[in-house]
Amino acid sequence: MATMDAVAAPSQFGMGRVITRTFEVFGRNFIPFSALAALAVAPTTVFGFVLTRSYVRAVTGPPNLSVLFANIPLQGANLLVSVVLSVFLQAALVHGTFTALNGRPASFGECLSTALRSFPRLLGIGFLASFGVIFGMLLLVVPGLILAVMWSVVVPACIVEHKSVGESFSRSSQLTSGHRWAIFGLIVILAVADFAAGLAIRPLSGLSFFPTPGHVLPEFGIYWILGTALRIIIAAISAIGAASIYYELRSIKEGVGAEELASVFS
Repeated sequence: MATMDAVAAPSQFGMGRVITRTFEVFGRNFIPFSALAALAVAPTTVFGFVLTRSYVRAVTGPPNLSVLFANIPLQGANLLVSVVLSVFLQAALVHGTFTALNGRPASFGECLSTALRSFPRLLGIGFLASFGVIFGMLLLVVPGLILAVMWSVVVPACIVEHKSVGESFSRSSQLTSGHRWAIFGLIVILAVADFAAGLAIRPLSGLSFFPTPGHVLPEFGIYWILGTALRIIIAAISAIGAASIYYELRSIKEGVGAEELASVFS
């Protein structure tokens, strides 16, 4: 069956190929992938709305830091849920990405089933990766960035190669070796695009670029809706991007194509 990358395996990591492949896959499967991303971000987005709504006035009115600090435990819980759902989404879209690269439409149900079957391993990966990166960021930031890049394909390695939690981390480190600057560049591009888009939607919702006194709740509600749409898109692109990076690494290092990668889901 013809695939989207039915060409000779490249010898060098191509950032352009990764980006193009990511958007091609997302464009061809926009509805199921967006639905999966919406499912993943919904709990934390709703929680974030309820939490943020309680201190809109603290941000836009007189300083009232006590409102912010009072909810730190809930914010921590929200972060943990976000981590788990992010890893879960990656697993689902790894299935969808390689199915799409192999020329078949990605099924919402099949993607979801793949993630559910691997949930215990995904849970372990999510917590260990988050702890490692956060701890590394506390150590002058750089160690955290290094770990984030080293472990950028830990979920695809787990799902596609049926690795254990420990093996998945080792495999990700092995695959990314020699190409980490390029992967870091892709992460920076996504982060800058996310930040720029976040600023762009503020004036669209009637807010200034930065918080100022006088904001009202209806304006915040519009901003929340636009922000949620942005979160869904960014979450999907991030997950597909991880699968695309994994594909690129397997292709240039081992000559593996989309058909072989997709065959594990048959």
